[in-house]
Amino acid sequence: MKKGIYILLLATIVFSCKTKPHLSFKLKSEKIADGCSSVSTAFHMESNFAGERFQWEACLPSGQGHEGVTLEQKGDTVLVHLPAPGATPAHFSLTLDVDAYPAYHFITVGNETYLIGTAKN
Repeated sequence: MKKGIYILLLATIVFSCKTKPHLSFKLKSEKIADGCSSVSTAFHMESNFAGERFQWEACLPSGQGHEGVTLEQKGDTVLVHLPAPGATPAHFSLTLDVDAYPAYHFITVGNETYLIGTAKN
């Protein structure tokens, strides 16, 4: 019985050490208005045990919303590529949930790069 427990414990440790690199995300968009005259430059981040959540506003193609937005991880940076607004732009609110390994310390959205760090009291 003890031997089985030790084998199970050892297997768990070995398999948990072989985490493969990954980048998974969920992106939601909500259209606020046609046109892009009132897009805010604010960028918000929340962090929890499952990853990070980012919220911001962007000017995107009216009929697409968040479709066409792609993510990639390069080193310690997650790059968020936004499509060009095109002929019929619209103002969108975006919420992005990111889970990545290895850890990233920066996120670049469009042309802006943000440092991801912990707050000090």
